[in-house]
Amino acid sequence: MSQPIVAAVRVKPSTRLGLPRPDPVRIHTLDLVVPLVWAPIYYFFPPVSQADHPVKETILNFISSLADVLEHFPLLAGSIKHDDSGNLNIHSDNVGADFVYELRNEEFPGAHVQGLDPRGVDIGLPAPGDPLVAIKFTAFTCGTYVLCITTHHVVGDLTSTMDFTYAYARRFANKPYLSTVPKAWSREPLKYFDTPSAPVSSLPLLDTIPGITILPSNQLPPPFPLPEPADLVQFYTTTQKLAQIKNAINSSASTPTVTTFQVLTALLWQATVRVALPHLPEDEIINLGLAVNGRERAPTRAMVQDHFCGNFNPAVCVSLTQGQLVNSDVAFIASAVKRSLKEQLEPEFIARKIKTLESMDFRRFIPNTRCQFTCWPKDLMLGEDLNFGFKFTEDAHDASPAHSSPKGKRKVVISAGDDIPFPIGTMQSIMLNGNIYKMLVAVPRGMKDAMLKEVQAWTIEKPTVILTTPQNLPSSESQARL
Repeated sequence: MSQPIVAAVRVKPSTRLGLPRPDPVRIHTLDLVVPLVWAPIYYFFPPVSQADHPVKETILNFISSLADVLEHFPLLAGSIKHDDSGNLNIHSDNVGADFVYELRNEEFPGAHVQGLDPRGVDIGLPAPGDPLVAIKFTAFTCGTYVLCITTHHVVGDLTSTMDFTYAYARRFANKPYLSTVPKAWSREPLKYFDTPSAPVSSLPLLDTIPGITILPSNQLPPPFPLPEPADLVQFYTTTQKLAQIKNAINSSASTPTVTTFQVLTALLWQATVRVALPHLPEDEIINLGLAVNGRERAPTRAMVQDHFCGNFNPAVCVSLTQGQLVNSDVAFIASAVKRSLKEQLEPEFIARKIKTLESMDFRRFIPNTRCQFTCWPKDLMLGEDLNFGFKFTEDAHDASPAHSSPKGKRKVVISAGDDIPFPIGTMQSIMLNGNIYKMLVAVPRGMKDAMLKEVQAWTIEKPTVILTTPQNLPSSESQARL
């Protein structure tokens, strides 16, 4: 077999429109308490029509479209530097983005093929002058195309990344693409919570922040612990399976009404603790951190309308003891999740939390959550506007990441960061369509079979038909409303 063709180019933002570049933007505390990693999103395009999308023209279109979109996202085309006071800022200095393309002399072997990510395992802040966006396009001889879009987490969360991805996909397909470009670049989230009835200036700071330990001003943070060897377990469930459990809980007058998300969170959390933390004392508190898109919690939805760029995750913390998690029924745990979401997602609470975080040196914050759960919301990940306008060949191919649907049509498959080295207790869920959830859980090395046995009562076999871009999506259900 001949060697694959691999090349990389630095794509500078276009200057066709002569758009002004914003002043340096100071990175917010919420940008620094996230994992300092590159977050990849993979798009698997089943055998593409070579008549409509030949490889060479496709690569050139990806590059030119990227240049145009970067002109409208100057922060993502910039780099991170310290100012004279030691603060970190994003400079719109036209560093650009890395674009890698690879032509592999083999048929597509499956969605977990190695080498699709342009960055790989790269932990820490980018060096000054390094790009904040990297993209890789891989073409296989069977006609399967794979696109990996990865941004550094310090630049933004999933919502910000998908705003950029939407514009990129629409520009590539030669459609109007400016609807998700942010209206402002400064990272001042508190201004969106400043209302006449509850001005931010009058809000008191929180005495404690759920899920975070605040060190005394004279105490240095401890060194990061070495990561424990972990296995990443993958499994699936359906909305029908979860609905059965939810309906059984909600039919009881002794428990509050819970949602599908709250039931899924309870099931995952309980299973993870039983498998990964059975050795802890029963009275030890175990905190669960829930990643939440808080934009929709701001009054008047102004934060959503402005497409706030950055990280805005007012993480919710749920606290139960090890004994409660191991021995209680799912209804008890789901009810605890519901209470914490209600209390900690009130706009005033979020404003007080952000104000407290802004008042201190972020190096004094130590997360104290043993478990973390991120749910990739369906309405951000799915939709025809995110398929880059690709047309696929009609003939089925067994090596394709998505088999033919009952109607004989193919769809794009999206996967999110399966190969990131997660710490033990990390849980992720992504809705693959309106029915199927894919889950990833990091457990101690050698405990994969134990985890699969723990969840077998409410999971399914790996589905053979995975469609991720249905024509008619149900109403939006972002995790901010869960």
